[in-house]
Amino acid sequence: MVKKREPEMTKKRGFTLIEVLIASLILTGTLAATLGLFSQSLNVTQSAGSFTKAVNTAQMQLEIIRARIDPDDPTTTINFTDLNQWNNRTFQVLQLGDNAIGVCYVQPIAAPLASWRVKVVICWRDPVGRIMGEDNGAGGGTALDGVINGAEDADNNGELDSPVQLETVLVTGGV
Repeated sequence: MVKKREPEMTKKRGFTLIEVLIASLILTGTLAATLGLFSQSLNVTQSAGSFTKAVNTAQMQLEIIRARIDPDDPTTTINFTDLNQWNNRTFQVLQLGDNAIGVCYVQPIAAPLASWRVKVVICWRDPVGRIMGEDNGAGGGTALDGVINGAEDADNNGELDSPVQLETVLVTGGV
């Protein structure tokens, strides 16, 4: 009598439930981390765009002052001796909407040259909600109003400071 051979066990095909669950967990964790990175990079990109708009606006404001445009009548120019009309003057930063304010500081510099120190500062609320600059409402002050109030002047220099502040000297005369 010939014995029947029992069929050999066939090789296992497919994955066990445990293997599928572990693979799913790894995939879910990887996708969550990737989405977090995309979200963070979007915030950084928006913040960089706001920063660029603020720098461009500050540069444009410096050029307006350098051209001696009258702050009250943009169709006329003023004498260098009247540049102090620009001191503590606020302006809107249209590229950033209602979430930004700019301030000009213009002060005469002592001899030997007749010159003016011109500083333009822009404070704004970034897309994440942080206020960039000292005009942040600290100590009961009003945020983004262009005025130092409350405890906003962190370094006590009498001027608003910001990551975007451009400063130059206009020389208006000789010795």
